Amino acid sequence: MKVQRVRISDSDQITWTVLGEDYLSIRPIEQFISYLESIERSLNTISSKSI
Repeated sequence: MKVQRVRISDSDQITWTVLGEDYLSIRPIEQFISYLESIERSLNTISSKSI
């Protein structure tokens, strides 16, 4: 697994993604990160929960 910081170019928003051995995002983790963002958790919280 690899945790990667991502900048969304349209809004300069920063988020995180987790990639599997096949370099594709891991869906349950992506859903959890989206949930944390929707309840407005800080970027530090999101990054620490992603690892």
